[in-house]
Amino acid sequence: MKARVKSIDNANCPALFIISPTSKCGTNFLAQALVALGLAKFSEHEVLTREDFLLFHSDLLKRYVDQTIAIWRRWEADCTLLDLRKKQLLASIGNGLLSFAVGWVPTNTLVVMKTPNPQHISNIFELFPGSRLLVLIRDGRDATESQVRAGTFTEYGAAFETWKERIRAVMTFMQQAENQQRSWMLVRYEELLLKPEVTFNAIASFAGHKEVLIDHTIVERLPVFGSSELGTRECSIFRWSVQQKPEDFQPIGRWKAWGLDRRDLFKSIAGKELIELGYANDFTW
Repeated sequence: MKARVKSIDNANCPALFIISPTSKCGTNFLAQALVALGLAKFSEHEVLTREDFLLFHSDLLKRYVDQTIAIWRRWEADCTLLDLRKKQLLASIGNGLLSFAVGWVPTNTLVVMKTPNPQHISNIFELFPGSRLLVLIRDGRDATESQVRAGTFTEYGAAFETWKERIRAVMTFMQQAENQQRSWMLVRYEELLLKPEVTFNAIASFAGHKEVLIDHTIVERLPVFGSSELGTRECSIFRWSVQQKPEDFQPIGRWKAWGLDRRDLFKSIAGKELIELGYANDFTW
């Protein structure tokens, strides 16, 4: 059964953003799967097919708009009108960014953008009104294990602290954006692997596709992108690569090989967040 796309409504924004709290949460896998299923395409700019970071320094754009509006107040006393102009100016800047990032795309096509960092994630709907956002999370124990294996961190404690800080930023965003649930969707990396048909159908519906039949075998046949395990099998130094998925590949539950000390360290630093996300019921794991 092949993926079938009948129509899509993306009049407001042609980009589908994927943001995860840290690296090693599956942004590459999710993006590649969406493209393989015909639900989106990549930007024509190669650098942006990797990671776009369009929101990472967006505070500078908001500061520019605020300072510009402050000057306009010399000639315009209507605060309601100035607030409207502020929204329009931010959205216009966002449109300029998208015109570069998206480039030319066929009508009714979404371009997938991805960033493994939630910095200034709350600016997305001001800069890109009408955009769709997939918030991708992964069990923090597996994500940090992969980060250490890949050399992103040399110490587990630093990896745990960073995951906690970033995931708290994501959770704060989700709480504040609760009234904008049509604009963003929480996706768990584990469900992409364990329930691909159900999960990708839900993503397709969220993204605006009216009728889609998902062929889960397309997802299952995808290679592995930047695996920390495969990237160190032949050499102790991690090398990012795209490799055919071996039969014994299992990215879920790697943390179970941890000893008691490492488990206790994670619990003391980020155990609360793990429970809040539903990856653990309590501290007895």
